[in-house]
Amino acid sequence: MEARTGIKGKILIVDDNEGMRRFSYDILSLAGYEVQTAANGYEALLSLEDESFDLVITDVEMGGLDGISLYRSAVESHPCLKESFIFMTGSMRGEVISAIRGLNKKCIMKPFRRRELLCHVDLHIAVNCNTLREMRTGPNA
Repeated sequence: MEARTGIKGKILIVDDNEGMRRFSYDILSLAGYEVQTAANGYEALLSLEDESFDLVITDVEMGGLDGISLYRSAVESHPCLKESFIFMTGSMRGEVISAIRGLNKKCIMKPFRRRELLCHVDLHIAVNCNTLREMRTGPNA
């Protein structure tokens, strides 16, 4: 991540629901994050090829490339993204929850409150951001 004055981190939000993308974008932008959005997993993969993100927050169930497949494809191309994903879902189906648990990733249940999203994001950035920078640029950068 390059130095950006006043920016807490760079986040990609992936959701096929425009209202959820806008809600999440507004919350995180107002909290000081640089935020981009993608309407589906394929669009997200293109964004990940072009830019570096500190965190990807993705819906699990989307048409086309779902969130789990997005994670697997992104990590295959960019192993440093392995710890850079948080999932979100409105589904309580067992296979969805099992898939997320199998990846050992955080999951935010929809609908969520502003504070819940910020707590997950702030904690993730605080814990992982320095490690990710070192992986991308080396420990002395």
